[in-house]
Amino acid sequence: MTSPAPPPRPKGHGLLQGKTVLITAAAGTAMYGAAKAGLVNLTQSLAAEWGPKVRVNVVITGLITTPTAEEYYGPRGMQNIADRLPLKRMGQPKDIAQTYLFLASSSSSYVSVAQLAVHGGGEPAFIRTMDKSYTYRVQKSYPPLKTEKES
Repeated sequence: MTSPAPPPRPKGHGLLQGKTVLITAAAGTAMYGAAKAGLVNLTQSLAAEWGPKVRVNVVITGLITTPTAEEYYGPRGMQNIADRLPLKRMGQPKDIAQTYLFLASSSSSYVSVAQLAVHGGGEPAFIRTMDKSYTYRVQKSYPPLKTEKES
């Protein structure tokens, strides 16, 4: 009896999307951060499994100007965020698109298992200076876990 042949390996380039939070801790985001950090490991594992025919990278984005972000933060909040970033502006969707175009091009033929941070050089600076109300809102959304003694 013979074993079935393994499935064919894919060809091309795998791109994963992450957020800066995966490399920067913030109060109240442990579960979110752990899930995002898993993308880095997934990138490494898939590159090991699929290489050399497939290059796998993760793009770690910062805060991007989108209608949803504008609605959530408002004009004043968006400007406040931009002022705290080293490049003094929020990212634009085209910034991310150009990153993906580079990674899909032959110009990045030797780029694999990269964690490409596209956050204007400083979303961590923003996270460190977040106002306390954000942390409070996050903590209020997720009540603290009870210990065995409290149960």
